[in-house]
Amino acid sequence: MVRIHSLGSTSALAAGSLLVAAIASAAASTGARTQDSGGSAPSPLAFPSDEELTQGLESVYRPFVETHCASCHSGSSPEAGLDLASPRSAAALADRDVLMAHAVDRVRLGQMPPDSQPRPSAEEVDAFAGYVALALRSAYDPARAGDPGRNVLRRLSNTEYANTVFDVLGVRFDAEEFFPADNVGHGFDNVADAQTLSDLQLERYLDAAATVAESAIAWELPGDPPVRTFVATELEGGHLRARSNRQPTDLRILDSNGECGLTIELPRAGRYLLRARVAANQAGSELARMELRRDSQILGSFDVVTKSILDPEEHEAEFTVPEAGRWWVAAAFTNDFFEPSVDGGRPLDRNLVVHGLEVVGPLDPPGPTELQTALADRFSAERSEKKRLESSVEWLATRLWRRPPTGSDVAKLMKLAPRRAEYDQTLQIALTAILASPRFLLRVEEDPGRSEGIRRLDGYELATRLSYFLWSSAPDEELLALAADDRLQDDDVLANQVDRMLEDPRSGNLARNFASQWLQTRQLAKHSVDLELHPDATPDLLRAMERETLLVFEAVLREKRSIRDLLDSDFTFVNDVLAKHYGIRGIEGSYMRRVPLSGTSRRGILMHASILTVTSQPNRTSPVKRGRWILETLLASPLPPPPPGADSFGDDDPATFDAKTMRERFALHRERAVCASCHDRLDPLGFGLERFDAVGGKRTTVGGQRVDASGVMPDGRSFDGEVELVALVRDADKDGDWYSGPSLVRGVVENLLVYALGRGLDPADRPTVGAVLSRLDPAHPTLDDAIRAIVSSAAFRERRTDTASR
Repeated sequence: MVRIHSLGSTSALAAGSLLVAAIASAAASTGARTQDSGGSAPSPLAFPSDEELTQGLESVYRPFVETHCASCHSGSSPEAGLDLASPRSAAALADRDVLMAHAVDRVRLGQMPPDSQPRPSAEEVDAFAGYVALALRSAYDPARAGDPGRNVLRRLSNTEYANTVFDVLGVRFDAEEFFPADNVGHGFDNVADAQTLSDLQLERYLDAAATVAESAIAWELPGDPPVRTFVATELEGGHLRARSNRQPTDLRILDSNGECGLTIELPRAGRYLLRARVAANQAGSELARMELRRDSQILGSFDVVTKSILDPEEHEAEFTVPEAGRWWVAAAFTNDFFEPSVDGGRPLDRNLVVHGLEVVGPLDPPGPTELQTALADRFSAERSEKKRLESSVEWLATRLWRRPPTGSDVAKLMKLAPRRAEYDQTLQIALTAILASPRFLLRVEEDPGRSEGIRRLDGYELATRLSYFLWSSAPDEELLALAADDRLQDDDVLANQVDRMLEDPRSGNLARNFASQWLQTRQLAKHSVDLELHPDATPDLLRAMERETLLVFEAVLREKRSIRDLLDSDFTFVNDVLAKHYGIRGIEGSYMRRVPLSGTSRRGILMHASILTVTSQPNRTSPVKRGRWILETLLASPLPPPPPGADSFGDDDPATFDAKTMRERFALHRERAVCASCHDRLDPLGFGLERFDAVGGKRTTVGGQRVDASGVMPDGRSFDGEVELVALVRDADKDGDWYSGPSLVRGVVENLLVYALGRGLDPADRPTVGAVLSRLDPAHPTLDDAIRAIVSSAAFRERRTDTASR
């Protein structure tokens, strides 16, 4: 840590320059890049002391603001709502990081101070920008870490619910279809602040508990099998003849060969009976002929002998289904006959008349599910049926509640069933109650009654945080066993479990759930594309686009590649439709496979069709959306809210329609100072990707004009085309300054923390971010190391007690 012991009689601004120079390795925002002469990896940057921050505030920041800014940006009504004079500490500056970074950009570009005010020298601008960078960086000092942050109570997201019941019970349950869609907060659907628990959701959770339990534990009431009866109005096919005085029932008439039936939801695999009540108009030399069908399978063929359409007869046939689900059942007319009238007589017309259908069953008793078989094997050594049942209920509650139930809990669950209930009936009822319990639906962390301050999570709480972070699912038995022995908090044990869990296939959920939300590729499923302009943008292509990005993310994670390889990886994953879209030859088949990108101009996720599509409008590219996505999603560099009058986008303004190109229209928009403040950062980044159309296809011209994909950033760095843009974005923090400016590495860490903790980050969390970053190799920061650093952090392993939170 560099210390400044004496500033002597040097003037304030000169002293400030000395201060910045003395800690030049920490002032990357001024444009300095510190690397040793051998070109080796940069050393982690030093964090300033409180003394250095106070000195810089008085010798650099305050004189600059008083001279160049305070006349407009101070007082009760500062210009654009930005009061630069009020901060009394570096911490106060850091709390306004977005606005301060914005102010520095305006000063660097010469947009501020206005022409009517004294112009600062280049040295003054460097000193001012350097001190602001120092103040912003100081907020991330790992030495200030230790507070785990505010507590939140999280509900299982729809994805977590579905994964949990599959991993524990073996039941595939479509939670996205069954429950209302999860709200999204801070980019993720597992953030507590955005989650709700409405009356509708509670009702659906109760219904889901019963549905899942019935699938997991097969049991049915003894007695006659259920009969489902469907009248003519509920059927499809033929035409409906409504009832009348002479015809007391509705009928379905098949006057040509065809089917009359419906799709029915069957509860499980097994044997069923399909029964039809039919009549016929007879004609010709044959009786009317009917087939009973399940989907395309013919179950039986029958002559219909009745001669009155109001006097039906019944025919039935058995069928089997291999699994629960929706199945088509029907009665089919197969021998239509029609002969026109002769000499004015009546025509001869053979028709089938369907009064209704019935489905009976299941006819056979249910066989044990995989879960029932597993429970029977696990507890086969128990001496009595009652003990086996108690042990099974306890095991289910432990796995689904993520901690062991008490003996009283098990007894209460057992008592929910009728007194003489069968074994599987009791188990099914107990499982329903377990799934409907808040202990399953909510991730509860209860504090001891008199606890104060900060406490270490117990083993079960830590196992739950870890499993839902890496797997989006419940802890497995190994994690719960370590929790029971209170060994999971041991650093080596915890590190070994992270190793094991990242190697497990379930860690693919980190890509599917974290990466798809962070990178916003999940939006592809709902993204609208103008199919007249882009007819190849089929659902199959959009699915392949998303899969490509998630597979690259997963490869970077599993292969311990640098986080920066996300931006310029020299490989990707394609199938036939995506390869055709990219112009890659020799790819056949719908499965995704890894291919090198040598010989192509594509590199990394910024050139993935998924990203380029979700950051476009349906019928054109959007430099603003693409630029904002790079700044806010990738580089953790959000823009301030637009000031009044800046919320109308220039290319939607009729006054700019005479401009020939989109770039010219944006240039007109930036002529408004209130717009230029953000668009000077947004537009160059967005235009750097203009060689890709609204679905990520390559192009060289737009409207007959050659695409200009060059740009200049506010700090003077320039690029020409997507390859140089990627290099600029990739290297934004290459000198190891992950704190005071745009940073891909910090962006990844911050988003991983939000996802892991289930809450947005507050200014008080910045030391935690700094602590995680300090554990990464500046030359080779990996997702794997970032995950391990997060799991090791106090924010992940500890919590404020309820008393401390209040």
